[in-house]
Amino acid sequence: MTIKLNKSKDSLIGKKIASIDIGSYTTRMLVAEFTGYPHLFRALARKRVYTHLAEGFTGTGKGGLTDDAVERTAKALKNFVVSAKKLGVDEFCAVATGAARRASNKRFFLNSVNNKSGIDVKIISGEREALLTRRGVIYGSGNIEPDSHVIFDLGGATTEFIWGEEKDLQINSLPIGALVLTQGYLNSDPPEDKMIRVLSTEIDSILARGLLKGKKRVNNIKLTGSGGTATTLAAIINRFGVREIAPERINGLIIERNQIEKFFNNIKSMPISKRQKIKGMETGRAGVIIAGTLAVSRIMQFFNAEELTVSYSDILEGVLISYIMGEDNE
Repeated sequence: MTIKLNKSKDSLIGKKIASIDIGSYTTRMLVAEFTGYPHLFRALARKRVYTHLAEGFTGTGKGGLTDDAVERTAKALKNFVVSAKKLGVDEFCAVATGAARRASNKRFFLNSVNNKSGIDVKIISGEREALLTRRGVIYGSGNIEPDSHVIFDLGGATTEFIWGEEKDLQINSLPIGALVLTQGYLNSDPPEDKMIRVLSTEIDSILARGLLKGKKRVNNIKLTGSGGTATTLAAIINRFGVREIAPERINGLIIERNQIEKFFNNIKSMPISKRQKIKGMETGRAGVIIAGTLAVSRIMQFFNAEELTVSYSDILEGVLISYIMGEDNE
């Protein structure tokens, strides 16, 4: 990945930017100050709110964003703006992904968040989301081998799969999301065994339909995973507390499939009240961790991968890099 400064942004050093990712389950912000080469920027603050934008979404079709979900998201953005301005931020780069893409009332959503927060949000395609995520992952690791690495970003409504060189990327955005799968298939607490079997079969089917042809073109596959489920699994398996979950602790950690499967077997019959007490589990993540963990396990099974490299760095860093390059995130 080659990063070139846009000539109109030669005076970036010292500038403070807030990148924002409005996902299907969480809304997150990274405030960073540009420092120039080689590190490009340093993080000043990170914030995350569980806004559940995909509330009520199931399956793969379009859906309407609820008034409550939009209100929660708009409120989170308003609070982000207040805290970011206290740090001297004067520019915001905000993108919306999975649920916003599928929303039948996109204009209502965009107008609502703009009216409440003043932020101009751009809804980006799955392909653009994947590209930005890849850049963030590479920035965080620096060791991606494009010909063999498959990066996947498991979100609330979709999972993006990316491999290859940036000039010839293979990208697939599939309807595998921790929140949407939970809402669509796991309707009891804890879920019944039959529900889990049905969901496992559905995930396998989606992967086969969406990735089988592309998978045949990649040899000696190495998996890198990003997103809330992957980072939570890395934290729990390594016995980190919630406050220890940060790029410098998570980026590059390797977790094994048998560790993930053992964890899944431990939690699949555990009610949410007990899942919330697991070390490294954020309260907001406990409700979707069963579906998310199953998805990670099935993805690893599909690619015959025995281990997974985890990246905390993702689309938030990718949006900053895009800004440096002078791109328009549309």
